[in-house]
Amino acid sequence: MDDREFKEQVKALDGSEVLIRLFAVLDDKYVEAWRKSQSVSDREEAHRMLKAVTDLKAEITYIANDSRISAFNRRLRSDNI
Repeated sequence: MDDREFKEQVKALDGSEVLIRLFAVLDDKYVEAWRKSQSVSDREEAHRMLKAVTDLKAEITYIANDSRISAFNRRLRSDNI
């Protein structure tokens, strides 16, 4: 898979109902695990997992919007020349 195909597939994932629901399920799961945890290490693990879900969401959004951001930045640079 080349970069273009990869970005197109990530773009298709961004905002999909399945992915939105999956992230909601994972958020609920890790928040509940954090609430029910008995030890600091269990709370820290739940927090790390929740952070990983958040980071994955952000990365998908970034990759999906990368071409639009790049095009916008190119327009800004050409307008300022």
